[in-house]
Amino acid sequence: MMFWILMVCLLIGLYAMVVIWMSIWPNEKTRYNADRVKPVSVVIPCKNEAQNLTRLLPLLVNKGAEIIVVDDHSDDGTFASAESLRVKAIKNHGRGKKAAIKSGIESAEGEIILTLDADIFISENWLQLAIQEIQQQSAACYIIPVLIKPLAFRPFKLLGNLIEIFDSIDMLGLANTTRAFASIQHPIMANGAALAFTKDLYNAAEAHLRTDIASGDDTFLVQYAALNKQPVVYLHNQDLQVGVRSERNLGRFLKQRIRWGQKTSAYPSWRAKGLAWLIFLTNLVTIPLLYQGLIEFERWALMALFCRFAIDLTFLISGVVRYRKWQLLLWYGMLLFYPFYIVITALAGFVYRPKWK
Repeated sequence: MMFWILMVCLLIGLYAMVVIWMSIWPNEKTRYNADRVKPVSVVIPCKNEAQNLTRLLPLLVNKGAEIIVVDDHSDDGTFASAESLRVKAIKNHGRGKKAAIKSGIESAEGEIILTLDADIFISENWLQLAIQEIQQQSAACYIIPVLIKPLAFRPFKLLGNLIEIFDSIDMLGLANTTRAFASIQHPIMANGAALAFTKDLYNAAEAHLRTDIASGDDTFLVQYAALNKQPVVYLHNQDLQVGVRSERNLGRFLKQRIRWGQKTSAYPSWRAKGLAWLIFLTNLVTIPLLYQGLIEFERWALMALFCRFAIDLTFLISGVVRYRKWQLLLWYGMLLFYPFYIVITALAGFVYRPKWK
């Protein structure tokens, strides 16, 4: 029992140090002054996104960038929709999102590539603002905050509403983690729903993007940049936040997170691997702690649980303040499900290989 208590205390203590550091680290605004204006090309890889393109493309056309839509073998008129909206539409030379991004970059004229998902939500002047922020600096990669769009409760859809809330809290944590590590020039993750980088960085990193893994081109790219001392900038501007839809279906939500998590073992960054293992082990030991504390009422377990979830509350508050997601504080209790979610998705990644669409 004493060994178990010591192990729990050690893990939670280490977890506390890392999480508190990520919570309080300031919004470092490292500047790499640009010497000239660089043309920007927006690449949108998509499959069966005709409806979303009709909503997104009018917000991007004639805003100072080349727009390229890469159709990944759609069967819903995606290619025709893109052509009708006065953008460059091309077919994916291969299959899957990574191949679609490569096809778009090969066709791009700009020195800066801005990849966007077709189902994102942005403001009308978002692209001009993004280009302005990018042009002010001379970095190899520009990380843009991506969060779940404002919650939209649906009557009689209790499970879907709860999944959306949980998804929003989880994405907030991912954005806050991304910010902290990028601010010290050791980025460990990014979100490909909105990510900018130089074509030179992509060409240099292409062999390291792991085409054998369904997703992760964004994360492998920023880790490559960090390992090769290429400057990475996190764009802190609140008006640049990109909204994405929540996966309100439990099965699709879990498949998405399994796909995200299963690439962890292939990370070249020891910081990314170390953080992933710390989070997994801390959540793994929390499950028996919940039983010992809430069912058997063991005092030491209750104290450990209090420390664990107080740490999570600190991290949630820091994200809520930075990204103006105040309503999520009302749902702090959802974090009780977090240990089960982390352990289930991590273990499932060893036996299940979900694909991009």
